[in-house]
Amino acid sequence: MPLTFPMNILRQGRGVRDARQFPHTEPKHVNIDGHLKPAPMAASQQHSPEALNPPISSFQYPPLDDPTRQTRLIRFDPGDESSQVDTRPIRCRLIVVNLDACASHEYHALSYCWGDVTDARPIHVNDNLHYITSNLEAALHRAIEINRDRLIWADAICINQRDLNEKASQVDLMASIFTMASCCLIWLGDTTTEPDYSPNAIYEPDAKKAFSLIESLARDEHYTRPGNREEGSLAPLMKLTWWHRIWTVQEAILPPYCVAMCGSLTLPWATFVQASTNFRRHHYKMCCNRAVSSLKEFNNKIRELEDTRREMVSDSGTDMNRIFQEFQDRNSTDPRDKVFGLLALGATSSSSLTIAAGLSADYSASSSEIFIQTALKLIRQTRVLDLLLRAREYDRNPNLPSWVPDWRAKNDRHRIRELSISKWSCWDLHNVSGGRRTEFGDSNAISFPANTLVLAGVKVDTIAVVGYACEDREAFKASPESSIFMHFPDKQWRQLMEETVPADENYPLGSGSYSEALMRVLALDYVEDYDGSENRVIRRRIAPSEVAACLREIRSGNQRQTYFQSKMINHRFFITQSGLLGLGPVDVAKGDEVFILLGGNMPFILRKKNLPLDVSQASNLHTLVGDAYVHGIMDGEYADETRKQWVHLV
Repeated sequence: MPLTFPMNILRQGRGVRDARQFPHTEPKHVNIDGHLKPAPMAASQQHSPEALNPPISSFQYPPLDDPTRQTRLIRFDPGDESSQVDTRPIRCRLIVVNLDACASHEYHALSYCWGDVTDARPIHVNDNLHYITSNLEAALHRAIEINRDRLIWADAICINQRDLNEKASQVDLMASIFTMASCCLIWLGDTTTEPDYSPNAIYEPDAKKAFSLIESLARDEHYTRPGNREEGSLAPLMKLTWWHRIWTVQEAILPPYCVAMCGSLTLPWATFVQASTNFRRHHYKMCCNRAVSSLKEFNNKIRELEDTRREMVSDSGTDMNRIFQEFQDRNSTDPRDKVFGLLALGATSSSSLTIAAGLSADYSASSSEIFIQTALKLIRQTRVLDLLLRAREYDRNPNLPSWVPDWRAKNDRHRIRELSISKWSCWDLHNVSGGRRTEFGDSNAISFPANTLVLAGVKVDTIAVVGYACEDREAFKASPESSIFMHFPDKQWRQLMEETVPADENYPLGSGSYSEALMRVLALDYVEDYDGSENRVIRRRIAPSEVAACLREIRSGNQRQTYFQSKMINHRFFITQSGLLGLGPVDVAKGDEVFILLGGNMPFILRKKNLPLDVSQASNLHTLVGDAYVHGIMDGEYADETRKQWVHLV
């Protein structure tokens, strides 16, 4: 049955966006069949509307006749000369439109960040006093300057923040609202005449230099001057809050056309995209490869949005597993918005693998409930285990089942990407399950703990020896980037292998020696090539003819060594009891078990969980440690039906 999240607690911040992070009452358990047992609302959660939106507005919203298809649009009152527009409170009226017939009401949607909700500014709505944040006021003034006659949609004004039912319906309409807008006005922030380090404003000279640089890159001008003023001015632009909030993702992706605004500066979003495309091409060709981190961050932010946009219109549709991980580093006041803020990206997809069609917001459930149910829905609907393939999570909620991502936590994937190191993921190049889909067992057959996920799998081996962890967090702060690789343990790993098995001995699975197997393990058995015709990097498996060259490059100290060693960050080398070599998460330990879980592209490291259960029941009770590369089983060689057993993940 569809999974629904009815909203029924009041929120602040961006209204339907950034909810107040109330103290959540965690549920005792969530049924694994997809039904939530809602947590009771604590007294501390029952806030009055006045506490969330000071000061009190005298404007009263007439109810919408059909809040599931209707919304409101802002029409600005005729104004005075533009010289006076910024000194007087904005006056506007709200009109109600049906999104099924809004072609006659062409409008612009506003993408912005609320900012400080205590910094309230007056606005007159239908001749009644209302209040908005200063950042929204600045954005509306800019919209008026561009075209006063254009209708505008802005959530803080167009949605009755005190009507919980209406707010729930409007959240579900976000995909339609932004898709049907003729244009999205992206308000990056205001400009100031003095240096300003606030999260929603930038020093005007810096903004002008940054926009000038973006235009220059979009014209494909050859950029070889690292450290100049224009490049330095890009850093404060990228620090603006808009780039780092979860809700702005869908707002930049869904509309057919976007315009970026910063103070009085305006550029088509397509200019930002072209600048990123050109920079990436030159950077891959190494002709402009000394660019500083601000340019790389600019490229990464644009690229993740545009890659998602292209994916949405592709035949395969939106991969919500990837979407949730791609934007996990985005911020939200309420951790539940890490899920709700991205659902619209699936709602517009024709793919049968999207979860969004069966989801809507429920702010009566805790973040743990939301994460568990979303993870379960993803796994059950897709019947693949991409969701279990995730980077190391810091400050993970210990109360979550090990198989559920903690989407509120930061992870290593984004720390690595901020340094512009090559992606270490090879998940889509391997198929350890041999193409077989996930099989589910009955978690209710015996008294296993709540939230137990029962999957079909094959035990490969038990880990006998582990090497040093490749974990040097302080190195991430070092400059230049190459200093990160000063303390890599690959020499110790090689020595460990040679002490355990002879390097020239044949590997137990497949062909080749242990030396070749170690090289493929350290490289995760893939390399990257730049495709100039399509301006993209292509990942591929290492060919047999390249083995000798790759072995030399790993030890050579050149740039390719950095590429190989980048894959080792936050990994640990291990050897199994039967002599298989692997690379797993830093938490892997002696006695952990290597499993193939059907539906997964990579092997998984599982750890036996000791609970006060009958021995026969607890034998397959495990926690997830992480995914791994294990040489010799990556193409389904070990996914034998005769070895299959039920694995219980808690």
